[in-house]
Amino acid sequence: MTSATRDKGPAARATSEDGHARRVRRTRDRILGAATQAFARDGYGAATIEAIAATAGVAPASVYNHFASKAGIAQALAERALGVHDEYVAPAWTLDVSPLERLIAAGGATLAFAREQPTLSASISLSFLGPLGLFRGDTPEAAAIAARRKLQLERIVANLEAAVAAKELRPLNASATSRFLMASFAGVLTMEAHPAGATDQAATLEAGLRAMFEGLGAQATVTGDGRLRARYERAFERHGFVPTDPEPRPLPGRASASVIDGALLTRAARPMGGKREASC
Repeated sequence: MTSATRDKGPAARATSEDGHARRVRRTRDRILGAATQAFARDGYGAATIEAIAATAGVAPASVYNHFASKAGIAQALAERALGVHDEYVAPAWTLDVSPLERLIAAGGATLAFAREQPTLSASISLSFLGPLGLFRGDTPEAAAIAARRKLQLERIVANLEAAVAAKELRPLNASATSRFLMASFAGVLTMEAHPAGATDQAATLEAGLRAMFEGLGAQATVTGDGRLRARYERAFERHGFVPTDPEPRPLPGRASASVIDGALLTRAARPMGGKREASC
């Protein structure tokens, strides 16, 4: 603490420290926003600290001070993406409906997240890089990612078990099934996007949930010919699983912003046609 700071009273020192914390947070946010653009434009492998720093308007040393490495940036971005996703999905688990309808609602909330936050949605794939050794396991972000994954699994397991108890589903291994569901959601939302964007994601998520529920559905859930009963059909519609453009559109000659968002880790960007999503 400098002599000037010591001369100030406690309230003034607190205000000064709060101001410093705000500046640190703003700088971190700028770096994460710049990294979002760089990963979308160049792919994770080709993105550089220098390019991220230039976009953020800071020196490369500042990036290292805040995140230590490019992997540290990716880990922080993945944790942020999971946090925003949880804000979308958490209300679905408290709905006063049947367990199976809550699972449909959670899928719909995930779809809304993908539609409204496409780059963060694609960033969720970064959260799976820890087991590959890319991310350190002793960081606050790693702990937060693990905690969010654990909570997601617990919610899905609880609702699958409740659906079995309510005789909506036949007996199943709820733990294994929940891991399959969560991995499927992540896969759908991070694979390379068709320019139709959310339309394709809606169809894919709906197809997967339908296949599972129709295959594992008990008599209360499916009709004699194996179709979902009307209440579950209404739940799909209520939670956004109705494609607005059921016919796939032909691929344009130039990659759209949604293609760039969907290719966060997989490739360098093609020439863009249209505006990129604002950085988060």
